[in-house]
Amino acid sequence: MMNFLFEERDCSALYLQQILQDCHPTRCQMLADMFAMGCLLHYQGERSAASILIGQVFDSVRSTGEREYLSTLMDSISGNELRLAFEIAPSMELKELCNRARQGPVREAACAR
Repeated sequence: MMNFLFEERDCSALYLQQILQDCHPTRCQMLADMFAMGCLLHYQGERSAASILIGQVFDSVRSTGEREYLSTLMDSISGNELRLAFEIAPSMELKELCNRARQGPVREAACAR
């Protein structure tokens, strides 16, 4: 496992990514994608759905004894959603969704109306 100072991992999903790799090597990508999707939903204002997805990821690693880190990470999601989604290293498709969310809504061409 990577060594992180507590201050470095407070508001970073890099440590969560390492925990997922250590605890669930065969399901790491799926769990990373769930976390990233939860962050994206949170960013879009879908707080309830986001909490369910992120909570399921946290439940999968809660036995590691990192309760304080997970709590701090959850508390710091607001305003950091897209950065955290990218830090967890999601699949390319989810990265593209996050990039589109960052750019804002696509504007319809006037001739298409």
